[in-house]
Amino acid sequence: MIDSHALLFEHGARIVKRATLAWNQTQTGSDEVVNAHIEIIPGTFLILVATVCAAIFAILSVRYTLHGVIATLAMVEQPNTTTTTTIDTKTIISEKDSVEAPLLVDLESATKTTTPITTNIRATVRHLTSTYGAKARYNGLGAFMLWAFVSTVWRHMTMISLVDGFDVYRPVAHVISTLCAGVIFARLHMLWTHMMIAVPGTTYAATGYNERKVFKKLALPGLMNALAWEVTMGLPVALSWAMGLFVEKDGMLATTMQDGQPMDCHEMYKMIMVVLVGILSLIGLYIPAHVALVRVEASMLPAEVETVVSFDRTFGGRVVAESEGGSGKLGFVDAWRSFEKAQRARLLKVFAKIFLVETVLHVFFGVLIVVELLTFVGADNLVKLAAMAQMKQ
Repeated sequence: MIDSHALLFEHGARIVKRATLAWNQTQTGSDEVVNAHIEIIPGTFLILVATVCAAIFAILSVRYTLHGVIATLAMVEQPNTTTTTTIDTKTIISEKDSVEAPLLVDLESATKTTTPITTNIRATVRHLTSTYGAKARYNGLGAFMLWAFVSTVWRHMTMISLVDGFDVYRPVAHVISTLCAGVIFARLHMLWTHMMIAVPGTTYAATGYNERKVFKKLALPGLMNALAWEVTMGLPVALSWAMGLFVEKDGMLATTMQDGQPMDCHEMYKMIMVVLVGILSLIGLYIPAHVALVRVEASMLPAEVETVVSFDRTFGGRVVAESEGGSGKLGFVDAWRSFEKAQRARLLKVFAKIFLVETVLHVFFGVLIVVELLTFVGADNLVKLAAMAQMKQ
């Protein structure tokens, strides 16, 4: 049997050799690469476009279902619930003589533990599709698109205004615009959360989300969630900048490594440290802040709205209705404290599974596209295209 690894190595060596030759030609000013004519059969081009479109649709669809719907359900679903049933003395009627024969049975307790649905991703998807239809995997998609659009436009417009109009440093302007968007569009984000956890087809009273008191209740959670995101994203960048891995160039961050030079052990250790800091900040800062925001929003769900999964609307007695003198919502700190250790562990497992699923999906489509490119375009043409792109830079 031919060793597949040897074939892969040999094929890769040929591509590297061709790339080296093409690069040398570009450095010597050869017109052979610049004027190279690359022919692609129209039918194969359509196949490539269809594959790329399918990959984009599949990745975005899976990402929304897993990161959006299932992760949100895992943040609000009740932990393991235990039901105890007591067996009492029974009377059995004999079938032979139809005489009642008392049978004494010792009192026993049968305990049944119900596992949350979101413990298993497949079980959650099956529950959504079998109970509420295939569209349930995209609960709240319209609200998400609206929230993402308006918040993104707001951030970009605000950042441009701050940078050009007030000469604010670009990273500072980015942080300010993100924090403002987190507060201003908090009610729209709450609507998205409600639509994800509620039964599909539920109608919402728009006036309830426009009330000023709703904005006051969501201002702090929205601000803390946005701040945690900025710290989580900015801390690794600041650390890599301080370590000399990146420098500022034309207002953007550029790597200090030279093209074609391998990364030495010292730089590799720095990169590992940056990645670890990013993971720790994600787990220790952003996830708790986002969980707290989602649970605060879930606590404000109208009582008459049915939900996809069961959760304690009082959150362990921490939520008191406004009619009874309470605030009618969960506090930001209590939102995280009421999230028990078992629920936190379950959520982290869900995120780990989501990461694996998305990694497999990216690798699958990546390999598929590379195979199609090598088959339809050819390695030589790919090398020429890469060389021509390098010359234009």
